[in-house]
Amino acid sequence: LLAINTPQIDLSDGGQIGLTIAGQGEAGNVTILSQRINSDGISNVGPSSIFTTVAPLHNTPSSAAGGDLTITATEQFNITGGSQIAANTFGPGSGGNLIINPQIETAGNISITGFATRSNGDSVPSLLATSSQTGPSDSLGRPGTTPLLILDDQSSPTGSGRSGSATIN
Repeated sequence: LLAINTPQIDLSDGGQIGLTIAGQGEAGNVTILSQRINSDGISNVGPSSIFTTVAPLHNTPSSAAGGDLTITATEQFNITGGSQIAANTFGPGSGGNLIINPQIETAGNISITGFATRSNGDSVPSLLATSSQTGPSDSLGRPGTTPLLILDDQSSPTGSGRSGSATIN
């Protein structure tokens, strides 16, 4: 379990908060409670992100179960410039669920805007997502996709895991 309770979280230029499991077992859950969450930008390593991930171990698909990612933002929740909030699986293991809980009494907007462009010209969208993919990628979507995605790629034996659900309350 990774639990963060803080007034403000600012992630930029590839800053990341998350848990990854490779191999077997169950990943822990990530729970964040904050008044303001701002995540923006990418780096050479990947996007600024909050995540749970089931990853391959030495190029062998992981059969682990992903943890849930629960975020409660009471005033502000901004995802911009290619930043990504995601629960992913890269193989036969099942992905965790993504749950966003704005506090209705005081909540401002949830804002998901923009793209970032890598040095090779590839676009990285800002997004909330759960996904099942065939291999690790720090870009969960393609240009032109909607920013709230539930991807479930069953086209490859290495992407046979089931993505979790995405819920915005």
